[in-house]
Amino acid sequence: MKNTILLVLITLSLSAGSAQDFSQLQLNKISPDELSRDLELLWQGIDQYHSGAYWYTPRDSIKAAFDQVRAQLKDSLTTLGFHRLVAPLVALTREDHCNIFLPTDIRRAIFNSALLFPFRVVFLDRKMYVELDGSNSGKDLRSLEILGINGRSPKDLVLLLGQHFSSDGFIERVKYSDLSGFSFAYHHYLEFGEVPSFELVYQNKN
Repeated sequence: MKNTILLVLITLSLSAGSAQDFSQLQLNKISPDELSRDLELLWQGIDQYHSGAYWYTPRDSIKAAFDQVRAQLKDSLTTLGFHRLVAPLVALTREDHCNIFLPTDIRRAIFNSALLFPFRVVFLDRKMYVELDGSNSGKDLRSLEILGINGRSPKDLVLLLGQHFSSDGFIERVKYSDLSGFSFAYHHYLEFGEVPSFELVYQNKN
């Protein structure tokens, strides 16, 4: 059996917008003052009431990260935009019982209205495989190994998207497990917004 590395370009139909554009969800914006108050409440919750907040990451490191985000709150943001800033702060605790989620109605809107990465994936031994193919590629990519997505390796994407949520300590495999299924498509959207096309490099078994 011969393994061949192939490339396929998958183009999605976008009504309007581009990468990192979340306008199709029609979310209201929150003022900088309100965002700053919410950020302060989050900081107090972690610093004063979470007994395990600094088991894995020093307080100074987490506080510095909060200060960096606080300095960015100069313009109004949607709930989704704010979430993209604060989710990595919560994940810095590396404590799996401390996590942050978007409101249910926004999560539902993303799955119902947004154009997402059109595959359900599974990770086996840190390799990404197509479990369900919902693309318009004209090929059946099920069970094939994905080696790259728009120039990024699965490993790099797991490290990037894994910053959206906590896992116990430095257990890397938790990130792979939590990004399996449709979770990868969801977190890819949170990071990049609607992407008009995906250039996939995959391993073909002949």
